[in-house]
Amino acid sequence: MNKQIIIFLWNAVKSYKGWMAIMMIAPITSTTFGFAFNYATKLMVDIMSTKDHITFEMGIMPILYLLGGLLIPYLFWTIHNVGQLKVYPFLSQNITSATFARILKNDYNYFENIPSGSIVSKVKGITDGWWNLWSAIAYELVEPVSRIIISSGVFLFFNIKLFLIVIIFFIISLPLSQFFFLKASKLNQIDKENYHKIMGFISDKITNIFSLFSFAKKRHEINALKDFYKSTAIPAAEAFYRQNIITHTAIPMPSWAFITSIFIVTMVLYNKGEIGSGSIAFIMMTALNVMQSFEDINETCNNIIKSFSDFKASCSIILDPLINQDKPHSKPIVITKGEIIFNNISSGYGDKNILQNLNLHIKPGERIGLVGTSGAGKSTLINSLMKYIPIHKGEIFIDGQNIDNVKQDSLRAQISLIPQECMLFNISLRENIGYAKEKANLNEIIEAAKLANIHDFIESLPEKYETMVGERGVKLSGGQRQRIAIARAMIKKSSILILDEATASLDSITEIEIQKSINTLLEITKATVIAIAHRLSTIKHLDKIIVLDQGKIIEQGSFSELTQKPEGKFKELWDHQSYAAL
Repeated sequence: MNKQIIIFLWNAVKSYKGWMAIMMIAPITSTTFGFAFNYATKLMVDIMSTKDHITFEMGIMPILYLLGGLLIPYLFWTIHNVGQLKVYPFLSQNITSATFARILKNDYNYFENIPSGSIVSKVKGITDGWWNLWSAIAYELVEPVSRIIISSGVFLFFNIKLFLIVIIFFIISLPLSQFFFLKASKLNQIDKENYHKIMGFISDKITNIFSLFSFAKKRHEINALKDFYKSTAIPAAEAFYRQNIITHTAIPMPSWAFITSIFIVTMVLYNKGEIGSGSIAFIMMTALNVMQSFEDINETCNNIIKSFSDFKASCSIILDPLINQDKPHSKPIVITKGEIIFNNISSGYGDKNILQNLNLHIKPGERIGLVGTSGAGKSTLINSLMKYIPIHKGEIFIDGQNIDNVKQDSLRAQISLIPQECMLFNISLRENIGYAKEKANLNEIIEAAKLANIHDFIESLPEKYETMVGERGVKLSGGQRQRIAIARAMIKKSSILILDEATASLDSITEIEIQKSINTLLEITKATVIAIAHRLSTIKHLDKIIVLDQGKIIEQGSFSELTQKPEGKFKELWDHQSYAAL
């Protein structure tokens, strides 16, 4: 197992290591009943072979062995159940929380490139996988291993030849089992990886169910899933199950040779007078115990391999390297004025730069618009400012602080962003609006909703502010979701406000209404504003307009200044939109 995974699990369980060690005693002591019963039977057979009548005094020792075999496991399983209460609820929380926290350490691009369904499937694989592994080891593996160890001691006590048969049996069986199980493990891991891909595929289609319905693609997507099964998933599963057949055919053979050898040696020992009738019964029951225990171990190992394969496949989300992380000595940023300086910035996605040596100074409280054709670098500039993507060259300063040396969360916590399309959580309207501010009270939420012109609509709902919005806010219209985004920005009251084409996805009537809400926000805030605009009419009133082209600033100035440039790019864009509107 990868060292990183071991450290991850150890950090989650180390607080409970004492209780977990105590809990392991219970399955070990479970073996005592079987041996106590077998030994009590031996004593009874020895008594019956020498006595015609069994008195109560003769039966005391067999009875005491039986009671001891019952009471000892009962005592330790009671302690074990107390341990479950002390450990399992909290251990599950630790594993799930640590997994979730590790995922959220990834940069924004990670979630753009990995299907959400695959991530959720792997989180489930980790939270279920640790429990399956622990259960298999603690409850299914420890007990048969303990039985085999004690049985080996029993054989050694009776006769060295019996003990040697056990040793030879394990010398042959263990490497054989390991060979087959390792081969099965590799095949099973491939099978589990395919499972996560299938879950990611299904999640992606359900997330985009509207597009699937709109383009009448039900049959297409069903066939695509079937094709993946046919070309990839089924061949991998067949390879695993073929190996499974071979494994279960080969592994029992040494066990048959073992039990036969014990049977023959026992007869020889009896004929020599070295053991009696009771000992024969005890030895054969112990031999049967060893064979059954070894079969149990093989079956458990098979289950462990399946669980481990799923767990290991899921753990890729823990092993994926983290990029664009905070530097070791990063400090929280404090934003009060909202001054932003882009100093010779080059940044982009992967190794490709979209912004090329860009310089821009945004004064405190200044309101600028970013315009340009698709791919000009507008979103890249915002993503660089928000530290969603790494800066390859240059520096960005906010209030004199280099953002490369500050904590990402502290930066984003002090910048308000109204996206092009607001995706809401499946929680209440009150919680969605208050999400932007820690411990926001209802009065603050209502005030923000009123300024965003969404309060009256919320009050018209039966549950008012406690109304659940559905997954991604599907119960609300696009305009209503945008008003929620505006209310979030208002309640946050940041020194920097970013509008990322906040009305681009709306119809013209709704756009006008939302723009009024945005204008209200701009009137009451003294924040520095950066507005990415698709419709140029929405930024006419801003202080300055920045025109980007191929990652460079080619024009900047007020709306009136730029529209008066005969050959200017902005005028070209403005004339094109004005003509298209006629």
